[in-house]
Order: sequence, then structure tokens, then C-alpha cells
Amino acid sequence: MIFEERQVEKNNFSIRAVLLFSLMFLGLMAVLLQVFSLQTSGYSDYQLAALNNKNYAVPVQSLRGEIFDRNGKALIRNQPTFDLITRPNLILDIDSFLEKIQPVIFLSENEISKYKKLQKEKAFVNKELVLKTDLSAEEIARFNVRSFNFQNAFIAKRYRRISDHPEIFSHVLGYTSRIENDFKSMPEIPRSHWKDAELVYAHGLIQGQTGLEQVYDDHLSGRHGQRVYEMNAKGQFVKPLSFTQPAKGLDLYTNLDIDAQKSAAKFLGNRKGAVVAIDLESGGINVLYSSPSYSINELSNGMSENSFQTLLNDADKPFFNRALQGRYPPASTIKPAIGMYGLSNNIVNWDFEMKDPGFFTLPKLEECLGGGARVAMVW
Repeated sequence: MIFEERQVEKNNFSIRAVLLFSLMFLGLMAVLLQVFSLQTSGYSDYQLAALNNKNYAVPVQSLRGEIFDRNGKALIRNQPTFDLITRPNLILDIDSFLEKIQPVIFLSENEISKYKKLQKEKAFVNKELVLKTDLSAEEIARFNVRSFNFQNAFIAKRYRRISDHPEIFSHVLGYTSRIENDFKSMPEIPRSHWKDAELVYAHGLIQGQTGLEQVYDDHLSGRHGQRVYEMNAKGQFVKPLSFTQPAKGLDLYTNLDIDAQKSAAKFLGNRKGAVVAIDLESGGINVLYSSPSYSINELSNGMSENSFQTLLNDADKPFFNRALQGRYPPASTIKPAIGMYGLSNNIVNWDFEMKDPGFFTLPKLEECLGGGARVAMVW
């Protein structure tokens, strides 16, 4: 009896031991398979994921092409401007820094408030922050003389979209305005990275909104570059790793003529209307002027909300392009077209003449009025 009980216990122990060792073996195999997956079969995928976590790519804005008239004179150009940029992560006392720089660079309350609002966010991730845009020559000179006092600030060149004739060419050239991103141009860069784009224009990422700036936006825009940074676990930029140079946009040469456009604006004066002049040989448009107009420089480089609303609500409708959108009777300009139609269809010949007394009688209306009346339409 005792022997049988011991045999049962021995059998039970053997079963439990086999089960335990089987579980341990399966666990070991699972670990080995996972190690194999990490080290061999899935190495490339995990390596790429690790690099994506470590590397942070941001777009670098390209410079737009310029627009010229038929004589090679610039209609819209990129004018250099200079911004004051800081490294907020290295500035320990922001209030002291702002107080110290005020006598050198004048800062408005709005500029100070905006800077303080963004300073902590940019400091945490080691990113640069613009303190003031479009510095004057005097401010640049004062800062350069005292730059040794501001080791964590520097001046960098930016550009503005400028026309030397901002009002007379406003409707034909159009204007650019700021956009938040340009996802379609560089789909390989995550959307969240566009907030850190390196800017070339003081007004930020821009896009053509009206006129030639909009119609030829792809031609003028160029191709953005790319800078890749190494980023640590906190999301801070550690160092730049690589840089792809942006490609400048192509210049646009038009048939417009600055002197002819000036002449049209002069003779039309303050009246509402439009002037269009076409080169008969080439078909190119030499003049396209609409009055009243507005300044494309102000719209492209920053206009206050009040000023924009004033333009928008102006009874004379300066945004309305009368040269392209206005509806006007053709008047005598239609006569050559009718004459050419008659000649080409043998309705008349070059010797045909028609007497024009200056009025036209409507026969049917005359009969309705009793036969004695005559209704004249004066041209």
C-alpha cells in the first residue's frame, strides 16, 4: 500500500516536472524568437524607427522668383530685410534681457508680449525665436556696436516681397500672403514639423493669392530645402546633421511696360475705370490698369486689420479688377471686328460705304406710333 502511494506521488511529480520544464522551454523559445526578430528579421524596420525618433527634419523656405516687364525692369523683387533673432534656451533672465536691449532696439508692448508668450516653448526645445522684424539701419548699427553684450542674440537677413510701383500694378501683379504650411510640396516631412520651418521671408511662408503671383505661383515658388537635426528624448534639438539647399523660384518675364502703365494711370486719374493695351504683333499685354487700386506691398508684408477692413468696405471697390471683371458696352471697338467678318464672308467689299447720319430709325416702332413719328437712337 505504501509502495503504491509513493509510486503515485512519483508519477505526479514527474508530470509536474515535465509540465514545468515545457513551460520554461516555451518561454525561452519565445524570448529567442523575439531576440531574433529584433536583431535580424526586423532590424531594418526598428533601425528606421529609431532614426525617425532621433532625427527631426524641417523644411527650409525657398526664395521666390522675381517678375520683370518687357524691358527687363523689375516689377516685383525680393528686398532684403533684417530680423533680430534670439536663442531663448540660453537666456537665463528674460526680463533682464529685454530691459537691457530696449535702449538698443525699440520694442513695442505687442512685440514684448508675443515674445514672452513663445519664449518658454522655444527655450525648452532649443529653438531660435525672432524678437523683432524689419530692423532699421540705425537699429542694426546700434546693435552691432553693442553685440558683445548680447551673446545669445544675432541679426539675420530675411526678405520682403516688394514692388516699386505697388499701386498701378496691383491688379495685374497681385499679392502674396502668409500660409501656415506647404504640405503638398514636401509630403515626406511630417505636418507637425512645418511649425519649425526655417524662414527666408520676414512674413513667413507665403503664397500668391491674386494676379500673376497666383497664376504663376508654381513657377515662382521654387523648391524648399531641408535641414535634419538630431533630437534627444526630451524633444530638444542637439545638433544639425544634414542640409539640403533650397532651389530659388524661376523669374517671370512679361510683356507689361512700366512707362505705358504709368501713362495709363496718369490719364485715367482718380476716375473709376480701366485701360488695357495689347501688342498687335505678339498679342502680349503691355498695359492692364484698373482704378481705383491698392498697395500690394502693404498686403504682402503685413497690413493691420483696420486698414484691410477699410479697403474691403470702400464704396469705390479698389479690389474689383475693372480691366478683367467689369462689364462695359463694346462701343466703336466692335466695328473693326464686324467689318472683318463682313469682308471674310463676302457680305461687303473694300469699296463698300454706308451713310451714317448719326441716328437710326426703328421702322416697326414708327408704325406703332402712327406712321408720322420718328424715334432716333444717337450713337
